[in-house]
Amino acid sequence: LRQLRRRLHSGVGEQFVEQAYPLAAGALAAAAAYSPALSLSFASRCVLRSMAAAMLLDFGPSALRDLSSSVAASEAAVDGYIEATPRVELVNNFVTNSGPPPSLLAQERKMAASDRLAACHRWALLVRIRVAADAFGVGMMLKRFVYVGAALVLLAHGVFWASGAAAARLDRSANRSPLSPPLARLVGSTAFSLAFIAAL
Repeated sequence: LRQLRRRLHSGVGEQFVEQAYPLAAGALAAAAAYSPALSLSFASRCVLRSMAAAMLLDFGPSALRDLSSSVAASEAAVDGYIEATPRVELVNNFVTNSGPPPSLLAQERKMAASDRLAACHRWALLVRIRVAADAFGVGMMLKRFVYVGAALVLLAHGVFWASGAAAARLDRSANRSPLSPPLARLVGSTAFSLAFIAAL
């Protein structure tokens, strides 16, 4: 079961993100370079170049890191849950425990493993929503809604940190690795401020 899961999570998502962000950055830079044909203003060209640099140097690497850690954390949490769950077997179409009743310590281990699994699901969901918002914002910018698309990307990053991502952050072993609250507030407020400026 574990080997099958590892094959299913063979890094396809990470490979896609690793390739998608540089491609998005290139597309935004190309749109800025050919702005006369697209009738874009100087300010729009500056926004496109800035967002291209952000995709290449910041948003892309952080998305890849967080996505990779969320996949590894999910695998570690599932392994821990399997190990903490009592062995069962099917007898006459009924699922029964194959060993003695679980002790209080075993029950606590299972509850802790279940909590870790839920935390992994939450972290993975937050990361994937942020990546989807980046893709949607880039699509808007390439459709010549430059300011709206940029504002959406920056707003998504601000909401990401304001929605508890700093506390929900996990490492590759499914252990909590929270970002310090002052730094999270700084990153979130900066993203909100830039989103507000882009929307003006």
